[in-house]
Amino acid sequence: MVCTHCGNEVENDAVVCPHCGSLLSENAPQQQAAPQQQQVVYVQQPAPVKQSNGLAVAGFVLSLFGATMLIGFILSIVGLVKSKSLGGAGKGFAIAGIVIGCLYFGAGLLGLLIFIIMGAGAAGAFSALPLAGALL
Repeated sequence: MVCTHCGNEVENDAVVCPHCGSLLSENAPQQQAAPQQQQVVYVQQPAPVKQSNGLAVAGFVLSLFGATMLIGFILSIVGLVKSKSLGGAGKGFAIAGIVIGCLYFGAGLLGLLIFIIMGAGAAGAFSALPLAGALL
């Protein structure tokens, strides 16, 4: 048999020409029907709902007020621990609540220290007055 593409002699039972690589039509297997294309369906996934950390937000807000500073400080610490399980949600609020709570606590201690020092100084000055003994 002769290849129709290159003209070289090929064996009778050959399917492909060994010289040019073209398909020999005489011995070629029956061509299968072309497979149908699969239809691709795209499904839009809903956006993940980002969880918020209510304890961290509440701790931050309560730490802003002096009367509720201790409650806010505690809630901020709990919110910071919880933020790890929520993927970091509310971590900034929790840290801010802790920092503000520490600042209020430090200012309170400083004020108490100043009050004690001023009170001790005033008591010493008051006892030095001539009539102080009679009033006490």
